[in-house]
Amino acid sequence: GILDVSSDTCLHDHRFSPLLHSSHYVTELTIGNKLQGVTRLGPVLGNLAASVKTLKFLHLRSADTATEHALKLLLHCLIHHGKVCKISLSSWPTPDKDLLALILNISAGFWHPKNNTCMMCLQESDVESNSPAQENGLPQYVGGNTEDKWTEGKPSSALLNLHLLDIDQRALAKVTTNSGDDAVATNIPALPASDGNISRNAACHQPSVNKVPLPTSQIPNTSAEASADNSCCRGREAEGEQDELFDFVFTVAQEEMRKSQDGSAKLVEESAGSRGDLSEAVQGTGFLSLETTPRFRSVTSLNLHNVVLTLESCHVLCRLLRSWVSLEVLMMAYNELGPNIFHVLEALSTLSHQQDCRLCVIQLSDFVVQVPPLKLARTILADFPSLHVLALKFNVENYPEEEGANGSTPEFLGTSAQRNVCCIFPSANQLKQLEIQFPRGLLNPQCLLSLLRASTSLEKLVLDSATFPSPADVQVTLRALSKLNPALKKLYLHEINLSSCKNEVLLLIQKSGLEEVSFSFCQLFERRQDGFLTEAVNTMKKNPTLTFLCLRGNRLGDEGLVSLADIFSEDSVSSIQHMDISSNCIKPAGLLQFAKKLEKVMERAGHMSLTHLNLSQNLLNRDLAITQEALHVLRKACTVIDHSWDFSQVFADHVSVM
Repeated sequence: GILDVSSDTCLHDHRFSPLLHSSHYVTELTIGNKLQGVTRLGPVLGNLAASVKTLKFLHLRSADTATEHALKLLLHCLIHHGKVCKISLSSWPTPDKDLLALILNISAGFWHPKNNTCMMCLQESDVESNSPAQENGLPQYVGGNTEDKWTEGKPSSALLNLHLLDIDQRALAKVTTNSGDDAVATNIPALPASDGNISRNAACHQPSVNKVPLPTSQIPNTSAEASADNSCCRGREAEGEQDELFDFVFTVAQEEMRKSQDGSAKLVEESAGSRGDLSEAVQGTGFLSLETTPRFRSVTSLNLHNVVLTLESCHVLCRLLRSWVSLEVLMMAYNELGPNIFHVLEALSTLSHQQDCRLCVIQLSDFVVQVPPLKLARTILADFPSLHVLALKFNVENYPEEEGANGSTPEFLGTSAQRNVCCIFPSANQLKQLEIQFPRGLLNPQCLLSLLRASTSLEKLVLDSATFPSPADVQVTLRALSKLNPALKKLYLHEINLSSCKNEVLLLIQKSGLEEVSFSFCQLFERRQDGFLTEAVNTMKKNPTLTFLCLRGNRLGDEGLVSLADIFSEDSVSSIQHMDISSNCIKPAGLLQFAKKLEKVMERAGHMSLTHLNLSQNLLNRDLAITQEALHVLRKACTVIDHSWDFSQVFADHVSVM
């Protein structure tokens, strides 16, 4: 059901609030518009953290400061302490850059606890206070309401001094901790006095570098012997010496920190040429640099659909992608990347060199592409040979002819003359699913063959709007599928002219392992006199593995539809369960003949493999009485999808825009 959080007047009443009781079972949480209701979810954050696995943002708009603060805490609890593994942002044409950066940073596992009290962190710290860390000599954190306290080992001021003196960020200790189901690598300053591990929650509550040390009178003396000897001998002189000692330590720390900052600034300037200075893009979100911010559990799936990414937002995303090793699925659709796609490719290339990189699914879609899809596929597969799913879908190609800012075009883009040269895929990959929607223009068939040859484990192939230089190239490609990809089970071809490839189509249908075949808008049945339809039906009757058949938009007509009924005859071994014959100029009379023919098969055999039939967008409204009679017969045998479609109105609309 749908629950409006803002209308829940009994939110804090355990007896009446439906939110409190239903929050235990919420697995997908959707937040939209101005983040309404986020501020009301505080009492159920614990329940949601234990149940929510998917978090979606839809049609977001800017919100006030209090709401953004509540959202920040919500994301921290559900992702860092909870089970959320999928983040989806949809329909955000003009995103707020700070709000977008906030969501991306927390999704990647970064969290700055300053001015953000998290009770879950405090509770987990209380539990960890009784952990075996004490046996290893680690200072132990005890959660409190007002200030951080440390027991056994160094007093709080001494620990703060160690933190201040540990100013070499390049020597940060890499600590591996467990959060939820994932193991997360956390970078925190090393403690010279200990060789053990520190939990991520301890890192969350580390004292700030600007915090004033506690007065010496508040420093606990953990040594019993020292307490007995010095209980009556400590005076103002000793306190003054200790104050001077702390002043000296902090003075040295501040001077060393300035030197380190000067050195690190030079390092940043040196690396800005290759990776870009992205620190300014994160400053507005209130986060520290990624090198110093503690890292928590991160999501494994990120989906950005119709979220326009400016150069600044793209830099923020790329900065996170370079170290987002837990990310397994990346889906980006209609983000208007343009030339920013090169930044994304560079970030993914850096991520591929991380030892624990888990990325196995990449989907990139946009209206305009500045890289030929096959070259783009080659670049991605060169970095991720173990990728399982690669989907590239574009509508228009717009390759830049002018030189870049440094006087050259991107390396893998090449000049206009080099784009027509075949791009060879040098090594085999582990692709199981490949989907490419080609922009309008001729493709290089040799590049496609090289890709298919390298994808020996391919199980699903989708080729959309591929324009080959000649029919012979299409024939060679279809023949190669049977030889180069023996594991292929699902083949989807859309808007590819197959009118001259009848023998190759029959060869594919005969393929024993093929389970799903789709030839949509491929002009298969334009020439009826060649007997191709009869041969195709006989071939399908002999294929026991084929379960899905799509012939959408192939001008099947009434005669062709009646012939298809023979697929389910008594002598057939066909296992086709789903058939899509939409947009095939089918009329009510032809549909009725098809229905009666199937009815006879049911009466003789007693059963039929067909369970779903799609008849959408046909000419069935010419005689509604006959159409209803045919549908009544068909629905006794299978589920029929029949979306009403007024072809006369569609034709009128088409003429009006001519």
